[in-house]
Amino acid sequence: MDPNITPLETTQTSDDMSYNPDLFGSLKQKMAEDDARSAAIANAWGRVNKPADSMPVTTSFEEPEQSVPSDDDDDSQVFGAPDSEPTPFIPVSDQTDRPSHSKIPSNLFKTTGSIRNFFKTTCRKLKPISNNWYGLVILLVIALAQLTLFWRPIAGIYFTGAALAVLIGLALWRKSIRQLAISAAIIPISLMVVLSLPQTTTVVQLVVFYSVILVLGLIYRLMLTLDFPVENTHLTKHDYGSMIPLMIVLGLVFGAIVYGLTRSYYVFDNTSLPLVAAILVAFALVEETLFRGLIQQRASQVMSPIVAIILSAGLFTLMSIDHTTAWIPISSLLLGLVLAYVYYKKQNLILTFTLNASTKLAYIALMAAFIFRK
Repeated sequence: MDPNITPLETTQTSDDMSYNPDLFGSLKQKMAEDDARSAAIANAWGRVNKPADSMPVTTSFEEPEQSVPSDDDDDSQVFGAPDSEPTPFIPVSDQTDRPSHSKIPSNLFKTTGSIRNFFKTTCRKLKPISNNWYGLVILLVIALAQLTLFWRPIAGIYFTGAALAVLIGLALWRKSIRQLAISAAIIPISLMVVLSLPQTTTVVQLVVFYSVILVLGLIYRLMLTLDFPVENTHLTKHDYGSMIPLMIVLGLVFGAIVYGLTRSYYVFDNTSLPLVAAILVAFALVEETLFRGLIQQRASQVMSPIVAIILSAGLFTLMSIDHTTAWIPISSLLLGLVLAYVYYKKQNLILTFTLNASTKLAYIALMAAFIFRK
């Protein structure tokens, strides 16, 4: 015992260690306030739906047993510090359910990465669609030039030059459709060559037009070889033996259709039939070399097959527009769609050439049999 404490003070200290209701009441009130504060914090985070007053107090308070302090105990350790702020009590459930601020940036980065991946995937899927639109733009530009040339020849010359400039611009700007744009540019170039000639007959204009296409197509083919592998290009002898007769029969059917629609309109006046037949066979070779061998083959590599078929058949139809009758473009459209589909299925120019040439020869044969004899 401390010698500085008198017996009266010792007795007084022992009496003060007895149960003090004021002291323990204040501590219990502070702990209740701490519980209410913890409940308010949890309610602010959206973890508690009940009001703070209705939350049960998870801490039970038991009155301490009376004990006699030793001589080495300090008064502050025995009675505590009544004026100090006690440590706030937070229930265990609030500690585990409370969200962590460190998880917010990581969740934000995950969301941003998911959005970025979504846009990359969408752009990758839309890439072929953009090439499809370029194919339709090529068709629209050439159609505008051809129709303008049909209605207003003087203005059509300028539109043809503008179409050529647009195709060259597309070839320089878009690498994926460069060879397709160059192949399609052969058409306005051939038209400009024909328009630069003096007044000649329709037969001469057609011969010049197809001759320029053939020369430019061969130059293009030799300078920019299409190295895209096509699985069905080479057919077996059995395939040729079954497919070529079928193409001839289809050609005869289409020749009869063309004859029925256009028998009143014949452009090869004063030309012998053998020469006309030879010219039409040469025309068929040139048409298949350009529209199927160059344009459709390259278009099928960079865009959907349907757009490639539409582009090939559309350009094939535009080349047959003239002032005689509307049945010629309609029959050309039907034949062009069939030729494009056959090439899409077999990837063989011999079959499409056989079908095209058979159609033209059947048309000339029917004209010679029923029209020229009259």
